[in-house]
Amino acid sequence: MCYSGLFRPGRRPWCVDYEGDAFPEDQGWTRVHGSIPGERWIDNGVLFIQKQPNPPTYEFYEMTFDHPVDPQGPQETFLLRWRLKVDDVIGLDDPAVGVTSDSAGANEYYRASFGFSVDRVYSRFEHGVSAPIAPGVFHEYEMRSSDMRTYQLYVDSMLSMQGSFTEVFGPARVTFGQGVEGATSLAEWDYVRCAVVAPEPAGG
Repeated sequence: MCYSGLFRPGRRPWCVDYEGDAFPEDQGWTRVHGSIPGERWIDNGVLFIQKQPNPPTYEFYEMTFDHPVDPQGPQETFLLRWRLKVDDVIGLDDPAVGVTSDSAGANEYYRASFGFSVDRVYSRFEHGVSAPIAPGVFHEYEMRSSDMRTYQLYVDSMLSMQGSFTEVFGPARVTFGQGVEGATSLAEWDYVRCAVVAPEPAGG
């Protein structure tokens, strides 16, 4: 699945995906949750996560990296793709996806993160940066970045948001799930995929 379309082998030594046909920790992701985990189940290749506010809890998954994450060549692009349906959120936003860059110096990392309500996607570290989404249906999202300092977010192949990464603590990682303590949410995760890609060579 990683290598369909732009996700091809040979360009970079890594590619990570989650395809919704098993729990993420069975596919190499680390599960992180509160004292009482969220309820979850797999149905027809989709991961459902249902999280209640009491007691406050969280349920998300992360993939940390021991190799470079950022694009290294002038024509390389980091891509993060996911397909998500948000069924219910009580609170500003709860489902979220994010990526943290390689270290740019001593404990200097940069992150972009996107949170969701049923009808809107938000840049979680930028005030007032958001875009509407149609409620009650799946959407395909793609974040692109050539420098891990700025990004473009496409929703169903249309450019919907542009913004900047924010300096954070490391390590370099990709995360997804429902991590706001005290919020209620039900979301359906079909897939999460990330890779660094480059243009095909002439005649390729």
